[in-house]
Amino acid sequence: MQFVRSDACGAWTLAADGSSHCQRAVARRYWHHEGHEKLPVTGVR
Repeated sequence: MQFVRSDACGAWTLAADGSSHCQRAVARRYWHHEGHEKLPVTGVR
């Protein structure tokens, strides 16, 4: 069994084939992803 420290990673993904990646290393933060500005803004009721 191998232990991996992932607390500095944010969202860490481990695939079934054993490969892994860190969201911070792969892509910008989720709120920077393109397309979010096109979503409708809705109020909370």
